[in-house]
Amino acid sequence: MHHHVDFKSYDHYIGEHNEAKPKVMVQKLLDMMHEDGVENAGACIDLGCASGEMLHFIRRDFPQMELAGIDLFDEFIQEAKARHPDIDFRTESALDLPTDMSGKYDVTTAFGLMSLFDETEISTFWDNVLRITKPGGLIYVLSPVNEYGVDMMIRHRKRIQKKLTDWESAWNIHSQETIRELLASKGQEVEFRPFQITMQLEPKEDPLRTWTMKTEKNDLQLTNGMKLLVNHYYMVVRKA
Repeated sequence: MHHHVDFKSYDHYIGEHNEAKPKVMVQKLLDMMHEDGVENAGACIDLGCASGEMLHFIRRDFPQMELAGIDLFDEFIQEAKARHPDIDFRTESALDLPTDMSGKYDVTTAFGLMSLFDETEISTFWDNVLRITKPGGLIYVLSPVNEYGVDMMIRHRKRIQKKLTDWESAWNIHSQETIRELLASKGQEVEFRPFQITMQLEPKEDPLRTWTMKTEKNDLQLTNGMKLLVNHYYMVVRKA
């Protein structure tokens, strides 16, 4: 099994679980799901579900759906099971999903996950996403994407409280063209829908967390301590 996700920055996601109000990117997903007509969908899975926050809101809006979530980190899955005992949570890799999930889901979501995978893994990621989604089902993947045809595989290490951490790979940014061509080779069409943050974010202690800065064309441009200009897109695929 191939699990080389060198992603150590997950601690803060556990503490940030908020079930009062969905984050902007989740609210936009819910709006799109309503618009895209998933009212009668039977089953939905969230890949990289952390402690299950997004599934909590999907259940609130679509109570009829059978929900599932996977995450590579067992800490998340234990936390998620404790919070939502009625959702099917499993510790699995999105690069190697079990065969009993094949063709099972009407809606497949993956937020902030695609950028963990490099050029050797991206095709496998999409193969797994497509395999578990029913024909006619909807896939929503949210990730930073590059609009200029440039693919960036990024390794970084950072200092937290002046302590140097290990090298990791967590901000790979694939280009729209690469994703479009990759999906075309699998017989699929993808639509890119831009995500725009609607409020100002301040820098956090972790320099890899995004914040907003004002640029010439955008008052709320996402950036981070890598000094990237980060533009997220929803990649929406209706599985052929």
